[in-house]
Amino acid sequence: MIALTHHWIHRLGYAGLIPFVTLTLIIWTWPALHWPGEVLLAYGALIFCFVGAIHFGFGIADERMTPGGIIWSIMPVAMATPMLLAPPALGLPLVAAGLVLAWTLDQTLFETILPPWYRNLRDKLTAGAVLALMIGWLGVM
Repeated sequence: MIALTHHWIHRLGYAGLIPFVTLTLIIWTWPALHWPGEVLLAYGALIFCFVGAIHFGFGIADERMTPGGIIWSIMPVAMATPMLLAPPALGLPLVAAGLVLAWTLDQTLFETILPPWYRNLRDKLTAGAVLALMIGWLGVM
């Protein structure tokens, strides 16, 4: 059962990169369009919130989660709100920085709570998302 769960988490995680890549390609292919940058910003902010919410879930499932981890789980929502109000030229690098911050916390403060397979997956997914956000940002400048 665990292997099946990991299989689906990996597949869905990588599928989550498709909108990042697609929107970034649209930004560069049709630079006169404004909506792809706005949608990329919104999608990135939602993923940032999702990554934080994972800590809330771990807190429910694992008693080792600290109060700081639970508090962190809601911080991306608070941080994403002003990011979403910014234009893509400002918001995209902010979301990228938020994802890097979340990844850093997962790799350091929560390394004993989050399973190694998840941290390894996060390495790849965060790199892909941040790369797409930054390339998209260059396209909206």
